[in-house]
Amino acid sequence: MKIKNKAAITYSLIIVFFAVVYYWTWLAYPDSFIKNNALNSTPIHNAINLAFSYNGENHEDYEDYEDYEDYEDCEVISNEDFSKATLKEKKEFDRIISQNIKLESILSQQESKLKLINVNLSKAWAKNTQAYVDEASLKIHKELNVKEGELKAILSQKNKIQESQFDIMLADKNIEISKIKLRIATLERDALEYVLSHAGDFNDPKIVSELNTTNKIIDDARSKLIINNKKIIKIMCKIC
Repeated sequence: MKIKNKAAITYSLIIVFFAVVYYWTWLAYPDSFIKNNALNSTPIHNAINLAFSYNGENHEDYEDYEDYEDYEDCEVISNEDFSKATLKEKKEFDRIISQNIKLESILSQQESKLKLINVNLSKAWAKNTQAYVDEASLKIHKELNVKEGELKAILSQKNKIQESQFDIMLADKNIEISKIKLRIATLERDALEYVLSHAGDFNDPKIVSELNTTNKIIDDARSKLIINNKKIIKIMCKIC
């Protein structure tokens, strides 16, 4: 009986002793008993970081988003609902991340494709405009070829006819050729002016259609990424 009483007294003295030590420590260093979220951690906080970490990044990495102000409107969930709510949000988080990876891949592929389409579009435009200019002066070029053939025939008569007659024939033919070349230059100038004022008319319709389709895919992917990033921030808010 004495042994039991002695143990009870010893136990009580220990409790009182540590209570007094705790009390005096609190009076001397009250700041040591204040939880600092920046320095301290909790099992729940650590679990959230672990659950939502991705490629070595946790939810704090999303503070750089433009819509980070949404974080201020978060609703804090209770510890009792942590497991159920976190698992649900984790599943949604993983789904969005997986979708973002696919969207980034699509975006990269389509942007590379877009560069190639623009190159092909430029080449087709140059080919079509040159064909238009050539077509505009094609008839006159044929006439020029005839006159140049006549000029060669005249030159072949040198020393076969009188020099004065040869010089007159040669001069007349050169004048005719010069006039034709002037007409060609005028037609080509007019054709180029038309090209510049109707540039879109010379694009390849098939390539333009492919360009529009690719641009739409890129715009849709970027829009979905923006929406998904906003969803990620909201998920982070729910478990912050």
